Amino acid sequence: MTTGGSHRALLLLIGLLLALSLLCSSAGAQHRDYLSGEEAGGIGAGTLATLFVGHAVRQSGNDNGPRWCRPLPVEASITKWLGGEPKLGKRNFLDDNFGSAVSTVTGGILVGVTDLAYPADNREQDALQGQFLYYSGSLANKGLTDFFKGLVRRRRPLCSLAPELAAQRAEPVQPTDNRSFYSGHASSAFYAMTFLNKRIRSTMRREMSHSEYCDWRWVPSVVTYGWATYVGLSRIQAYRHYLSDVAVGAIAGTLVATLFYSFDDDLEPPDDPTVGSAPMMLRVSFRF
Repeated sequence: MTTGGSHRALLLLIGLLLALSLLCSSAGAQHRDYLSGEEAGGIGAGTLATLFVGHAVRQSGNDNGPRWCRPLPVEASITKWLGGEPKLGKRNFLDDNFGSAVSTVTGGILVGVTDLAYPADNREQDALQGQFLYYSGSLANKGLTDFFKGLVRRRRPLCSLAPELAAQRAEPVQPTDNRSFYSGHASSAFYAMTFLNKRIRSTMRREMSHSEYCDWRWVPSVVTYGWATYVGLSRIQAYRHYLSDVAVGAIAGTLVATLFYSFDDDLEPPDDPTVGSAPMMLRVSFRF
């Protein structure tokens, strides 16, 4: 994607966020369990601020050299073990913009389908608030990732482990060489899958009996985090990130998703103590 295309996509996302913020504000005035106009506006403003600051820091980092070049101990061995010997043009289907967006888009669709199929209160308002919080968090996560990429400016594994090969690549790919820390693919995948996992498990607790929930509560976590882990490992295999890049990206995405999901009143405990009394598999404390 060209620079102009990236800017147009960024403006489109910002416009979508502002529109959702206004719609969510009007919904909040109709029911006390939904976000108020002030709350939606505050979340939207914080998201846009994070996005713009991250974008500015990332762009400023393009004109500076790397701050961090060498891998941590054993990281080079892990990269070669997963990816084999480095070679020119080493790629997989999760590379580039498609690979970064597939988890976010899929997660947003599934969150919306879940809200529409099993509404907690009002179907349209539930789906609207869920989409607003999901995509607000996604943009904030993008801004945070860009901030650290521009601030840390770590060299990618191919540049550090096989500099002769890296020097032979085409000119357009080289500006991204100092953006290894941390992995945006891992961050976006863990953000999307954490938010989706929380939504599905919340719906299961509401719709299932206690015994049914206990029998099936592990399924969403295994599927969602299994996919997110695969995305992260694929970035190491492709010589695009080190293990530490992926691990920090996973933690960051998980924490951002937990924060934005906490703004949703769907986290309120049910009135019936016999329904949904089983603990969540994943909380902020990562308790199982």
